[in-house]
Amino acid sequence: MLDDWSINPGTKYVVISPDVDGLTSAAILNSIYPLKIIGIYSTTHLLLLDDHTPEDAKNALWLDHDISQIGVRCVGQHVVHHEPTDNLPLREPTSWNPNVWQKQSWNKSFSGVSGRTLDKYPYGTAHFLWDLDHRNIVPTPVQTAILAHADGTWFALDCYKANGILWKNLMFSNSQWIDKLLNYRQEVTSHALHAQLAADLALLGFSSQSRSPRARTLPTNLQALTGRQSLGIRMTTNSTRYLNQITLGLQLIGGHMNSTPAIGTRTNPIISGQRLTQYPNRITNFDQVMVAETIFSHAFTDLRTLSYTVQLQL
Repeated sequence: MLDDWSINPGTKYVVISPDVDGLTSAAILNSIYPLKIIGIYSTTHLLLLDDHTPEDAKNALWLDHDISQIGVRCVGQHVVHHEPTDNLPLREPTSWNPNVWQKQSWNKSFSGVSGRTLDKYPYGTAHFLWDLDHRNIVPTPVQTAILAHADGTWFALDCYKANGILWKNLMFSNSQWIDKLLNYRQEVTSHALHAQLAADLALLGFSSQSRSPRARTLPTNLQALTGRQSLGIRMTTNSTRYLNQITLGLQLIGGHMNSTPAIGTRTNPIISGQRLTQYPNRITNFDQVMVAETIFSHAFTDLRTLSYTVQLQL
């Protein structure tokens, strides 16, 4: 998955997503390769750090992202195919995504809680990165809480258990830790630690709430284990404050994962694209749309939405 990026010795540059899955992914990967976070991409804005340039970003690994520019390696888990036959001509072939691996497309996803066939990948980027080097390592209770929290995974598996089992059999059948997430309601030793983690994240500004109405039907103690995935302030409001809060979140998660990557300490002017949406059922040839619009990043986020960014090239 990462052979062409990891072959050179020394510190590896990464650009991360600014949420719990992105921070956890960086902490896990840092336990395998020494990382430096040189940029943060919000799917609309790119904040480069220290004296790092767009060329540095182009040669970095974009972690927990799906980028469409030849030469830009990315590792993510969003639905990026409209049809299984899409070629995704702007995507760097050395990138990896479980949905791309399975050609899991928009028109075969989002079937809801009643679905019994393979749907979109229900875990986070952090989970297949953990499995790279920790397949036979059972996480501690607090590490289990972090893995459960990243990308709201425990709640997604609670709602869509059948799909979680299908993907477990595809990707994690020999992993000693995955059943802890699939049966998280029974992982009571992690619940109090998870509640404290969520509270700590909220104090650092990770105050977002779960958008799922089903979260409000959970018992009170489990409701406290949802949301708190991303910062409540925008990168463009105060980039220095934003970086400080991301750094504190990274230190919190990295401390529990026993692996905290280096991160830049100074901000550069933000590079911005334009984020657009489109109804997927109006698309007839997504490869043509990708090229015509010069899409830089995109995801089919639900049955009715393609979210994509244009006017941003490195």
